[in-house]
Amino acid sequence: MTVDGSERVGEKVAIVTAAGSGMGAACARELAKRGYVVALMSPSGKAKDLAGELGGLGLGGSVTEEADLESLVGETRARYGRVDGSSTARVIPHPGRSWSSPTSSGTRPSTW
Repeated sequence: MTVDGSERVGEKVAIVTAAGSGMGAACARELAKRGYVVALMSPSGKAKDLAGELGGLGLGGSVTEEADLESLVGETRARYGRVDGSSTARVIPHPGRSWSSPTSSGTRPSTW
């Protein structure tokens, strides 16, 4: 347990997208506080600064671009050897639907 009563997970690796600000950044900070190594991505590139602060990997890119996601996962696995979890704080608009996300309609952008 940490001082604030939260449970530490040990050295696990989590990917967080939309991590440049808001919910994504808060999620990244919380995961790091709990012992995760974080790999972060944001379209603005602000994830690079936050990753530096948290001791993780930071990349610019978007969850709407399959190549960006493949790069994020590939670089994370190359650096840390694995991915133990992931989180995205971004809802992706989809024509004809009120909302869409990776968990609601598949894991590849082409299926969203």
